[in-house]
Amino acid sequence: QLIFLMNKPRHKLFVLAMILIFVSTSYSAVLANNPNAKFLQSTTERGIVWDVTMSFHEPEDGYDYVVFGEATDAHDGSPVDLYDTIKPPPPMSPYLYTWFNDSLPAPYDKLTKDYRHYPDIIKCWRLFVQWVPSDYVTPTTVTMKWDSQEINSTEYSFITLTDSEGEPLNNMRLDNSYIFSCPAMEPQSFTIICSMN
Repeated sequence: QLIFLMNKPRHKLFVLAMILIFVSTSYSAVLANNPNAKFLQSTTERGIVWDVTMSFHEPEDGYDYVVFGEATDAHDGSPVDLYDTIKPPPPMSPYLYTWFNDSLPAPYDKLTKDYRHYPDIIKCWRLFVQWVPSDYVTPTTVTMKWDSQEINSTEYSFITLTDSEGEPLNNMRLDNSYIFSCPAMEPQSFTIICSMN
């Protein structure tokens, strides 16, 4: 019957409209019966409450970035959740390589994005920065930056960047950058501590 109607010029638009309605209705029915349909939702419907992008630069044009934040359906540590984003392998030297470590098993031991469960009164992110020069020897100066508006969108009163020993280096709520001397090859360890009053 559809072929018969399609041969009549005045019925072509009607038939095309009916086909579109059938296809869209069938697709909706498939989604409704599919337990994995939630993964087809846009990222705006996921549970991310806030996040902060940190960028890293050095004079030889080395660049990298990481993202930390909180989401209502994220985990602190194990098990791996859908927000844990594996860090890609590094490029050829020279390069900067930065990652978060949340004590997850490989290949999730190095993360580009690390989200924790929201809300909380204290959180810590372990951050690592590695400089690999062409000669594998020469140190460099690394500048890490972040957006103050993103930092201030969190629920925490204090956000502090510390060294590997826990010594405060920067109040991330007041400043938006930190510069440090980075040796070659050896990963430098930092901690971002977020806490309430």
